[in-house]
Amino acid sequence: MPRSFGDSMLHISEVDAIVENESPLFAIPSRPATPTDEIIAEIIAKMVPDGATLQIGLGGVPNAVCAALKNHEDLGIHTELMTPSVAELIKSGAVTNKRKNIDRFKTVYTLAAGDHEFYEFLNKNPGMEPRAVDYRSPSDSQE
Repeated sequence: MPRSFGDSMLHISEVDAIVENESPLFAIPSRPATPTDEIIAEIIAKMVPDGATLQIGLGGVPNAVCAALKNHEDLGIHTELMTPSVAELIKSGAVTNKRKNIDRFKTVYTLAAGDHEFYEFLNKNPGMEPRAVDYRSPSDSQE
């Protein structure tokens, strides 16, 4: 299980029991992009300006969009689902999160699903910050 930061941190006093388990983590297979996925992704990538903050989904088109965005600059990620294709986009250098309005320099997500290599990427990565689905930045108004 990757160790992550953000809302996932618990103090030992908040834990009633610990159960050790050696089962492998849930993994989702990566589907290769189809030619149609790639055509759609190229159209979408042309509409995304450098510095945009993205929410990425799951599937062939989102995977192809991430691949098509690798030459962009200073992208940000604030998404519900963190996937291997988003991790690859981050590794490409296209994602810096420096132009986000909130949570600058952090990739914010709610849940993650991928393969072993992906989970290793998340493990102890201070740039990755899981948050509850109803997360609001401290700078957001509560009115």
